[in-house]
Amino acid sequence: MQRANNTRGLNIVVVNETTGAYINDDTFDTYDASCSALVPLTNFINSISAGRIVLMAARDEWARDFKQTGGCPVAQRDAAYTALESIHADTLVNIPDFPFSPPWDAGNCDYASSYAMISVKGSGLYTEQYSQNRNNCSGVPVTVSYSP
Repeated sequence: MQRANNTRGLNIVVVNETTGAYINDDTFDTYDASCSALVPLTNFINSISAGRIVLMAARDEWARDFKQTGGCPVAQRDAAYTALESIHADTLVNIPDFPFSPPWDAGNCDYASSYAMISVKGSGLYTEQYSQNRNNCSGVPVTVSYSP
């Protein structure tokens, strides 16, 4: 069942942790360079209740708004990273080859790298996969699975 719009950037779906029922979803085009996705992304993640299952996948290029050269205000990038950390997007915020710590900078992220994650907000339960992409605009498929 597809819930997210599967658009460029970060796609997030929230599921009830008890019933598995769909709650809501949103997509955030973090490549458009207008920085317009960072505040809505932060607000969406912060609005997710503790205990909810969160599914997130990156499609196409997702890192531009997070790069220091992208022109987004530092405070917006920092707030977005703090929100991502709250749902245990640990690999996303600590990808090898570049430091995702203050000051946040996805400057060395490979273009259109693939990322997928399933987590339970507010717990230590999560699984994720990141695949660096080298000269392949379609990304490298990643698969994650989760069983409570």
